Amino acid sequence: MKFTLRQLQVFLATAHHENISKAADSLSMSQSAASGALKELETLYDLKFFERAGKRLKLNEVGRQFWPRAEALLAQARELEADLLSHRDLGRLNVGATLTIGNYLAVGIMADYMAEQPGARVHLEVANTRTIVERVLAFELDLGLIEGELNHPDLELLPWLEDELVVFCSPSH
Repeated sequence: MKFTLRQLQVFLATAHHENISKAADSLSMSQSAASGALKELETLYDLKFFERAGKRLKLNEVGRQFWPRAEALLAQARELEADLLSHRDLGRLNVGATLTIGNYLAVGIMADYMAEQPGARVHLEVANTRTIVERVLAFELDLGLIEGELNHPDLELLPWLEDELVVFCSPSH
């Protein structure tokens, strides 16, 4: 990518104010820095975005077509920056669990996690052990909760719960 977000900011401020000095003031930068950023953006792509009449800059057809796309891209960048600053919404946690764990334990664990991490998004996939393991190995799941035995050199296995199976029956059986 050749252009910078700062160049987009200068373009948008100039388009809004129709004046490079006012655009620079609104961005807290010098007029020469703003003018240089705009000129560099136009030079990178061998385009002109404005018709110049003295100190007044009026968008031309190329500039009018570029404006909404630049605005959308800058809005996404602002949203990403806000998410990074607040450490929120950076993605979701994809968890896989086998049937018993998925039906009886995972939902409670996920609810506790989301209560501790406001804004966290967790997706649960319930499948058999083999499918969960394959999806963790393919980086399609961040975490797998399985009941079955497994030894795989590419996975770190951590026991997290003891489960005792007990057989009971009638004394006369």
